[in-house]
Amino acid sequence: MTPPENHAAERKARSNSLVLACLRKGRDLEKISELKKLAADDWEDIVAVAARLRVVPLIFYTISPFISELTVPGELFRKMRNIYYGSAGRNMRLHRQLLDIISRFNREGISVLTLKGAHLAEFVYDNPALRPMSDLDILARRDDLDRIDLILKDLGYSQSQPSAEIAGCVPRQHLAPYTKKNAAPIEVHFRLTCLSFSGRFDPAGFWQRAREQKNEDVKILALGPEDLLLHLCAHAGMQHVFDNGLLPYVDILRVVEHYEKELDWEALFERSREWGVERCVFLMLALTEDMLGLALPGAVRREMGADAQTKAALAAALRLIFEKGPFVSSSFAQLFGQGWRSKLKAIHVTAFPSKDIMSAETPTTGHITSFYQLRFYWLRSKWLWKKYAKTIWAALRKNPQTIAAIKIQTQRNNLSDWLGKTN
Repeated sequence: MTPPENHAAERKARSNSLVLACLRKGRDLEKISELKKLAADDWEDIVAVAARLRVVPLIFYTISPFISELTVPGELFRKMRNIYYGSAGRNMRLHRQLLDIISRFNREGISVLTLKGAHLAEFVYDNPALRPMSDLDILARRDDLDRIDLILKDLGYSQSQPSAEIAGCVPRQHLAPYTKKNAAPIEVHFRLTCLSFSGRFDPAGFWQRAREQKNEDVKILALGPEDLLLHLCAHAGMQHVFDNGLLPYVDILRVVEHYEKELDWEALFERSREWGVERCVFLMLALTEDMLGLALPGAVRREMGADAQTKAALAAALRLIFEKGPFVSSSFAQLFGQGWRSKLKAIHVTAFPSKDIMSAETPTTGHITSFYQLRFYWLRSKWLWKKYAKTIWAALRKNPQTIAAIKIQTQRNNLSDWLGKTN
């Protein structure tokens, strides 16, 4: 008799595989034949996994043309349809919101770059509903941050997290979100990725290579194709360490397809080596190829290679993409890692960042005084204790869920360390 935990693991692996089968590029006849064999319970599992991995609109769009041939329960199909049309309506509102903001910036002589879904949904995906969004991300020059703050507040936005530098995760790469009633949050980035990796990137180059597009006569700037692909890889691999679902890999697939005739692979790999993100780019492309059927040119595949370390990292990343559970931060996992050095490092980095890091994380405040620093340490320590005391107690009591979450985050930490190496 199969143990219950083995049965659950087998069901989970099957559900993950079926979600990928729905999303995988091409092979339509083979895909339809495979999906026809599924029972109603299989579809329940597929939609549950797809919802957690943020790809329900894509699943709905894929199966809709031959839904009459499948055993999808009617109620479940209606749920998927509502999510799909909800995504379409929300993205229309978000794009209108983005146009209004950028139009104002343009009139004031301020240039910003649209990032992630703000650019991809409208200009890369052939159907904006397929790219769910919950906020709008833009990249700004540091010198423009004060003016942008004034303009957004003049437009009715406010920053609802005045103590974000105390409560938020350090390091950050954007200001506290700007919010407004009946509008999506605006995240104004002053660097492309987290502080530990952002120093490798060339900010001036992003602006020099930016692409201009127009919508309703509003000039919109976005990253050039190679920079866009590099950012997507670094964001999902080095910043999130494979914890933000399947959407990043669909993004990569769509970007490669959209810019197929103009994507300069040689420039992309040269830039990835200069910035020390080569391992991350290789891994993200390989994952997209394996999971979704991304067609990479032969020369690109040969450039990527496949040594033993890369294969092990690929297998680890593939497991982590589908993991779920209570969130445990990287520093928290280090706190319960092996050795006192690991524990002390976690406490120091999380609760007592240096003045340089604090200054980098609050780019509009200027010089960090000793009084501000001490006050920060006191308030942040209180906040961290309030937030994590129960989790620390659960870990000390060997709570199974908490220990499992720590183990998963430790795997992410190990993979992040490997990705961060430049040789």
